[in-house]
Amino acid sequence: VTAMGGLEKLQAVKDVTTAGKLKLTMPQGSFDADAEETVLYPDRYKMVMKLPMAVITQAYDGGTAWMAQGAQSQALPEKFAKEMAKDVQAAVGGLGMLVAAATGKAEVQLIDETTVLWKAGEFEAKLTFDAASGHLVKLIYNSIGMGGPAETEAAFGGFSAVDGVTLPTIETTSQNGQKVGERTITTR
Repeated sequence: VTAMGGLEKLQAVKDVTTAGKLKLTMPQGSFDADAEETVLYPDRYKMVMKLPMAVITQAYDGGTAWMAQGAQSQALPEKFAKEMAKDVQAAVGGLGMLVAAATGKAEVQLIDETTVLWKAGEFEAKLTFDAASGHLVKLIYNSIGMGGPAETEAAFGGFSAVDGVTLPTIETTSQNGQKVGERTITTR
């Protein structure tokens, strides 16, 4: 929390919008996209991906999740709403997870010098911190991936400060050991 700017600064963040380039790696190939992610704390999330073949929007309003592709939209099953609730916490370099831990809304248990087990409700994750900087550099948690249940790893890098809050500018996501996405954030 201190490495990101301190609890007072982090609690003052009510919404974050990030935009940049995204490279998705899927079974049918790799795709470059423009991506915009918006988080409204404590429980709203939206990701818009502009792919060469379509614009895909995923959103969560604190209870219901839905997806739109072009003019078609549909509510998603409850299991995907639970997954998107995780996205609210894990987005923006785990900002929501760190605030929850620092304010007693999540339990944390030290695993070793740089790793903690984080738990809030049914959501459990391993958080790894850089020993020198204190930045959160990796999250590992169970999720639903493109092929079903998956162990998801989000790695963060390229940290920079905006209004006193230090956030990552690079995020690499893997599922079951296979890279599925790499995002470079250019604006926030």
